[in-house]
Amino acid sequence: MSAPSAALSQRISYELLRQLHAAHAHSGVGALTVVTLFWVLFYWQLRDRWVLAWALLLYLNVAVVFIWYARFGVDARRPVPRPPAYWLRRFHAVQAFAGLSWGIAPWLFAAQDNLPVNAVLVVAVMGLASASQGTLSFVRHGMTSFALPMMLCLAVALLRQPDPLHGVLAFFVLLHLLLSIKLSSDHHRLMVEALRARFDNEALAERLGAQVVATERASQEKTRFLATASHDLRQPLHALALMGSALRERLARQGHPEARQAGEMMRAVDALGSSLDALLDVSRLDAGVVVAERVPVALQGVFLELQRRFEASASVRELALRVRATPVCVRADAQLLLRLLSNLVDNALKYTPCGGVLVAARKRGEQVWVDVVDTGIGIAPEHAALVFDEFYQVGNPGRDRTLGLGIGLSIVRRLAELMGLSVRLHSRSGCGSRFRVVLPLVEVAPVFEPVSDAPSRVSGPAPRVLVLDDEAGIRHAMLDLLRTHGIDAEAVADETAAEAALRGAQMGGQPFRVLLLDYRLAHGADGLQVAQRLRQTFAPSPALLLVTGETAPERLREVQRLGIPVLYKPVQAERLLATIGSLNAIEK
Repeated sequence: MSAPSAALSQRISYELLRQLHAAHAHSGVGALTVVTLFWVLFYWQLRDRWVLAWALLLYLNVAVVFIWYARFGVDARRPVPRPPAYWLRRFHAVQAFAGLSWGIAPWLFAAQDNLPVNAVLVVAVMGLASASQGTLSFVRHGMTSFALPMMLCLAVALLRQPDPLHGVLAFFVLLHLLLSIKLSSDHHRLMVEALRARFDNEALAERLGAQVVATERASQEKTRFLATASHDLRQPLHALALMGSALRERLARQGHPEARQAGEMMRAVDALGSSLDALLDVSRLDAGVVVAERVPVALQGVFLELQRRFEASASVRELALRVRATPVCVRADAQLLLRLLSNLVDNALKYTPCGGVLVAARKRGEQVWVDVVDTGIGIAPEHAALVFDEFYQVGNPGRDRTLGLGIGLSIVRRLAELMGLSVRLHSRSGCGSRFRVVLPLVEVAPVFEPVSDAPSRVSGPAPRVLVLDDEAGIRHAMLDLLRTHGIDAEAVADETAAEAALRGAQMGGQPFRVLLLDYRLAHGADGLQVAQRLRQTFAPSPALLLVTGETAPERLREVQRLGIPVLYKPVQAERLLATIGSLNAIEK
């Protein structure tokens, strides 16, 4: 027997012994009552002093049995109990003693001329064997140890009687013995199989639990890796985006012929930034910082925004984009629904080499079906269940970065789950795809319509901006961009320099209106804590604008609690300028 099998068998034996102990734990009163009734009955019929001696033997038997159960009950709860074989040997000895104690009765009291007493004795012994069958089945051969000496003694005593009737009684006693042993053996086998199945299930559940823990740990490690990688990639990309935007602006103002190349460079930077933003969306959704607010939403506003967002992209690809606006209203989160459909449309455009994309909606009973249909490469059935997983792409063996990272549909799945919606896919390889979003219909006026999140510059005088960042490259790029757009800005590397700059600006009568700072500073400094200390020192305090490349879930949750404007690296120049302008307007 192998080690696991031996360990399992030992565990089963212990469990059966514990169940046996539990079954007999409260049977003392019943055992004493049965013993007392029997010896009183026999003494009343026979008036034999041996009845009293037999009664003492039965009482001794009851005491031995309960001493055994008490010892096992104490020992079984110790950290290292005795082996099961130790207890089984003593159990069989105790039961054999109990069987012999009852087996003596026929030899003491059976009489030729007293058939009623003999009949009562037969019924008593057979009934005792039947009553003990359930509990003795917990132990293999437990019934044999108890019933065999008891009923063999009874059968032999009956066979010694001369009349045939006692022989018939002896036959039934032996038949009852065989049946009792057989039934007890079958019952024991079923209990062992049940316990084996239970322990196997427990072991399986434990292994599955360990696998779940390992999977969760792997998921957390993946999230941390993505957050770290995203942050490290965002830093140089952020500097590149700032310097490139400034360069493009200067070349465009000068009418330089290389302005077009600068524009192409920035489009490549924006594409890379979009891929990193997709990772950010995954992190934010996994972190639980995005909360869905399901209200009546007009689909017409959502569709018009989709048309505005993707019209130029479809035109560049020479694809037809048809968005059929509809006056129906649905219950959803407007902005999250817009993001979900945007990812579907973007995915459809990327994988449609020719033809076009259709976005349409129609009512079906109490539901609204929103379909995004394309004439693209399609999805084979074996890939249909995988396209909603992270980084899974169909028809992109070369990992063409213009097709993204393969995260768009995983974001769709997360957004749908967040809003309690279902997304269905119907597609065949080479025949295009149809993604269907099923939304609940509402017959009331919408309380919210999505608005464009395209940045727009705020008119008015440019504010003075203080930039706090520990990386020299980003400081120089930020100053270059801001000054190119006519914004008076200074840049410092740490809290001490920022305090000196703010004090000097106040004394000069030209205070900074906006403090733009990185979330993670040198030597583990927290940019937010630095900003709060600076705002407590100076009054009036500048408006805060946090810039970060952090995507770790715990960081995102912390940022959400702050309620401070946050821009994620790489920051588009237009969005940065628009945000600075809006903060300046608020401060006024």
